[in-house]
Amino acid sequence: YHVAKYQDVESEFDVTVKKISKYEAPKLDEDFYKSIGCKDAKDFADKTQEALASEVKKSNFEHFKLDVFNYIEEKIKFELPESLVNRENEGLVANYIKEQGFKDEDEAIQKDKKGFEKQKKKLAQIAIRRVKVGILLAELSKIKDITVPDSDVIKSFNDQIAHYPEEYKKSLYSYYQENPHAFEQLRGPLLEDKVVEFLKDTALLKPKKVSLEQFEKISQSRD
Repeated sequence: YHVAKYQDVESEFDVTVKKISKYEAPKLDEDFYKSIGCKDAKDFADKTQEALASEVKKSNFEHFKLDVFNYIEEKIKFELPESLVNRENEGLVANYIKEQGFKDEDEAIQKDKKGFEKQKKKLAQIAIRRVKVGILLAELSKIKDITVPDSDVIKSFNDQIAHYPEEYKKSLYSYYQENPHAFEQLRGPLLEDKVVEFLKDTALLKPKKVSLEQFEKISQSRD
């Protein structure tokens, strides 16, 4: 079970089956195209190609970003502020404890000592990587005057919660309006991507064309 607290715990579940469904390939006709907001077969093909190209572009960017972060972690050496590393590490450990359903660190050690100690070592390395990458990207953003305006943060936030229930949206809006620090945390990932995009645009890269199948295999191998 994915939550360590409940692993190896004998359990019983009462289940009521309310509905059984199966997937069937739709008939590609005018009714189908209209049901998904397309005018006709050509419009469907164009939008499908556009969506696929967008996904590939996004995935390609994530691969490049991973390469940048790996390079920073492995090749660039400098002394990190211990307080920042400790704070990042404490936050990662606290999140892990919460996700695994433990009350606190003592309970995590008591019920899953081996797994918890292994995870703590992994999180310690992640904390170092995050702080190092964060410092370098923040410094580069200052040198190159790369910023993220509030309008971009708000747009990104609205896109992320577009499908949430209205009441939940209102509570999120209130939370971020009352907590400026939390709002600034939303800016961080956007600034990170903007700096990486700058590096991608200015790097001496040699584009390599591959088929969609080859690209999917590369993506799967890096996941």
